[in-house]
Amino acid sequence: MNSSCTSFQRLSHQVFHCCKLSEDPEQEAMKSYSTVLLPFLLCFLLNICSLVEGMSSVSSSSLSGNQINTMFNLYDTLSAILSPKSSLETNYDRNPCSWTSWVTCSTSSSSSSLQVTGINLSGHDLSTETTKNTSFFSLLCQIDSLQYLSLSNNMFDSLPDSFLSNCSARSRLKFLDISFNKLSGQLPNLSQFTGLVSLDLSRNNLSGKVDRQLHGLVLLKSLNLYFNSITGNLPMNLSLALEELILSYNKFEGSIPREMFRHANLSVLDLSQNQLSGSITDGIEGLLKLEELLLSGNYLAGELPMIKTLSWFAADNNYFNGSIPSGITTNLQFLDLSYNNLTGVLPNNFLSHGSLEHLDLTANSLEGHIPQISGNCLTKLNQLKLGQNKLNGSIPPAIGELSGLMYLELNDNQFEGDIPVQWQKCKNLSRLNLAGNKLHGTLPKDFGSLGELKVLRLQMNNLDGSIPDEIYKLVNLHILDLSLNSFTGGISPLISSLKNISFLNMNGNKLGGRIPDSVGNIGPYLIELQIANNKFKGSIPQMSSNSQMTTLNLSSNLYMGPLPESLTELSSLKVLDLSNNKFTGGIPASFTTMQSLTTLDLSNNQLSGILPNFTKWVNVITTGNDIQNVTYPTQSKTINLSVVLVVAICSCVGFSLFFGVITFLSLEVPIRKRNVI
Repeated sequence: MNSSCTSFQRLSHQVFHCCKLSEDPEQEAMKSYSTVLLPFLLCFLLNICSLVEGMSSVSSSSLSGNQINTMFNLYDTLSAILSPKSSLETNYDRNPCSWTSWVTCSTSSSSSSLQVTGINLSGHDLSTETTKNTSFFSLLCQIDSLQYLSLSNNMFDSLPDSFLSNCSARSRLKFLDISFNKLSGQLPNLSQFTGLVSLDLSRNNLSGKVDRQLHGLVLLKSLNLYFNSITGNLPMNLSLALEELILSYNKFEGSIPREMFRHANLSVLDLSQNQLSGSITDGIEGLLKLEELLLSGNYLAGELPMIKTLSWFAADNNYFNGSIPSGITTNLQFLDLSYNNLTGVLPNNFLSHGSLEHLDLTANSLEGHIPQISGNCLTKLNQLKLGQNKLNGSIPPAIGELSGLMYLELNDNQFEGDIPVQWQKCKNLSRLNLAGNKLHGTLPKDFGSLGELKVLRLQMNNLDGSIPDEIYKLVNLHILDLSLNSFTGGISPLISSLKNISFLNMNGNKLGGRIPDSVGNIGPYLIELQIANNKFKGSIPQMSSNSQMTTLNLSSNLYMGPLPESLTELSSLKVLDLSNNKFTGGIPASFTTMQSLTTLDLSNNQLSGILPNFTKWVNVITTGNDIQNVTYPTQSKTINLSVVLVVAICSCVGFSLFFGVITFLSLEVPIRKRNVI
């Protein structure tokens, strides 16, 4: 508060004090007048103080009158077209700079006054239709101090020409975000927005080619056209100032031209998920600032480029060949070269750089051993995927020391020997896939310490011995596949501890005995139970009526006796395979009540009797049994019916011919008599 206001306040206190102490009659009369007038006088003085203070504050920190009027007009325009759920927050404040949920103000460099520099209208269901007959875009263009404009996550299908070619704010606008809309047709001509530093048109429906729509944007550092349908060759007339170029998920074709590598400031280049072909031409190594290179999902071939500055390199799902360059992982955090035609061995220093976090070489033709691993060095490595190659030798025990590992996939190679026994440090391991190798020996009991494990695939190996009880401690398991090995012994009642299991496959082993009754209490998430090609016998456990199981395969075991009607409680069951056992008796009629059933395989048992009347969409296989199908007419009955129909038709035709002959003869006799006369 300024000094004049302070003196006014002091004066008011003194007046009140004097009036109170006066005892003179005239003064008493004056006191009565003062008592009435004084409040009005004080109110007037205090208002003057407030006004003075307000003017002083406005002059140094408020918007110009023109911008205030423009912002309130913009607010009124938006309020008229926005739905209640998309309404704008203004806090009922007359200062638009306080509308911080969608307005940003900054102090001008040339003066101390504020200016509107940012408008964020993301996610307000704005569209071309709702703004067509309004002053929305013209008001935006009147804010000539505007530097940041976001219209993302709306429903614009086009932009008005007045905005693209006659907007007074276009020269100062630096950041324009119109992502997640419905823009269609050619890329808008934004060549007049010469001040743009960042342009985001991702997640639209743009098509056609990039020609000169971005010509002249010499300051542009970031261009994002992700997820459109833009065609043609990669654009060449782009700003040399570019640092981030994202053209992924479009329909660009042709090769990557050498001119692309003139953008020496590029740190991010994303060309993934297009239709690019050819090789990576010489010159890409000259991008000395390049940190992220994404080439996934194209038709690129040739040898891999070697760029030591990269921290992120994804070239999966292409046709790259040759060997992996030595030293490629020097600074890499993320490397995905899966689904290519890479050959040769892994470089010796491949797994010795501490920055590596994600490595995926799945589905190539790589050979040789896994190079030396330092568990103390690769503390950040969380995904190691080397499946579907031709790698051999033993699995390095040091893998069990990778404390940050979450995904380990070594499946479908030629690894031999035992599974490493030390896994205590892999506390975060969620997925372990060693399937399709030549591993032998028993399962390590240390597997029981992998408390976060959700997927364990060990199928198609030469593993033997019994299944250790420690496996049943993995209460977070969703998938357990031990099929096609040589496991012996039985299944422990502890199997009911696997409350989260969805797929359980023990097919093709040498397991035997009785399946414990606790299998029926595994949990509500069990979808597939596969225990075929073993030596199980006895009774089939009663399954929970709350089960969501869709597939139950008990084929090729030693079960005998009648088919258990308790299986009908599995109301979600689609496939039931009880083939190649020794079941006897008939097929219970209650099996027809299983409404979800599509396949029932009872082949090669000792069943007899008549097949119940299943619905037409159920494929019932009963070969190798003595089952009579009387539900549908047999072929012989069809033939007999046909014979009856033929005989009936022939009889009718014969009778008609006979009647016609008799009629003809009766008419012919009189004619002949006339001729004789």
